[in-house]
Amino acid sequence: MGLSDRTATMAGLRRFEDPTLMDLVRRIDVLDEERLPVLASRLELETVDGRQLEAEFVPDDSTYGWDWDGVLRNAHQLAAEMQGGERALTRLSECLRGFDGLPSVAPLMETLSAPQ
Repeated sequence: MGLSDRTATMAGLRRFEDPTLMDLVRRIDVLDEERLPVLASRLELETVDGRQLEAEFVPDDSTYGWDWDGVLRNAHQLAAEMQGGERALTRLSECLRGFDGLPSVAPLMETLSAPQ
């Protein structure tokens, strides 16, 4: 998806009949690279004109160490693909923001099980 669409989505992970994606799947090899840490990746690409491109991503402590606002920013990027969308995400984030003051987990459970 990243090569063909320049993005990745949950819906895109289900596009098994897409001829462009399936052609790319056949041409891509995923190899284990033992020297890379967990969640790291390395990409090597040979273009049709013979150029060799490569890039490596190695996460550090800041990569996934988001504060609350960072978590919400990332969640809002995914909201369109979440059940209930922005409205459900807003209800959930408001409930979680006040979680310490809740008398029980009942309000959280009601938020999670509310009809979308």
